[in-house]
Amino acid sequence: MVLEKMVNQRWGNLDYAFSKCLELSSKCDYDALKMLSLMYSRGVAAPYDLDKAIYYAEELSNYCPIDGIPLLLRLLENKGVGAHTRIFELALNFYNDYHYIGGPYLARCFFNGFGTEKDVEYAIKLYTENIDAHYWVKFELFDSVWALNNSNYDYVLQFLVKGDSHPKMKLRHARMFLYGRGEEKNLEKYKILTESTGIRDHFSKIDYFEYLWTQDQISESEIFSALKVIDRVNQLPRLIMFNLRYDKYPNNVNLINDLNKIESIPQ
Repeated sequence: MVLEKMVNQRWGNLDYAFSKCLELSSKCDYDALKMLSLMYSRGVAAPYDLDKAIYYAEELSNYCPIDGIPLLLRLLENKGVGAHTRIFELALNFYNDYHYIGGPYLARCFFNGFGTEKDVEYAIKLYTENIDAHYWVKFELFDSVWALNNSNYDYVLQFLVKGDSHPKMKLRHARMFLYGRGEEKNLEKYKILTESTGIRDHFSKIDYFEYLWTQDQISESEIFSALKVIDRVNQLPRLIMFNLRYDKYPNNVNLINDLNKIESIPQ
């Protein structure tokens, strides 16, 4: 669809695309409803407005649940804890109606504890049963197995990364070499795989921080940027910051003050 390409690639007359979508949405056009939701959620051709993005995703869900509910679930995650119960109810109903397609969305609820008790093992079961439903399921299955931190499941990690050349899976494979899980620890292979992807997201930054830490090659500027990411996603123990403060840089007052500010960020 031309309108979808315009929004995703941000080219062409986006004002025209927006007005056309508004016109078509009044006729319950599925594609127009989807595009309006995406426009408002991304701030493309329209001001960023999460509530309006959710509204159009809900409208789409009424006419085309297979397209609308996955979009709605993703958007609701941005509403925070207050939306978790609704996310779980939607995901459960979606799973009951569209078992294969909906399974991974219900798995996300159990993995993250959205509206239900967190159950990583059940999330793994749901991801595994529906592994080919969406391209991203393998990534989230890997992350679930990783979070379980049980060596009995390392064979699953090995299976998922084998022969998968997707950059996001290569980053996950690199993590295995970094921490020695499912692969023999090899920092050189970690570095080669990471650099080959050209990706540096929050989680790969955390891994890179760990790599620098093991190599004793970390600079103060890298400490600041890495620790801010770590604090937001709450992945590494506070002990690292404690060691940085009192052992590696015990006399740097400015560093200590900055770390105090980082620790004050709400979780």
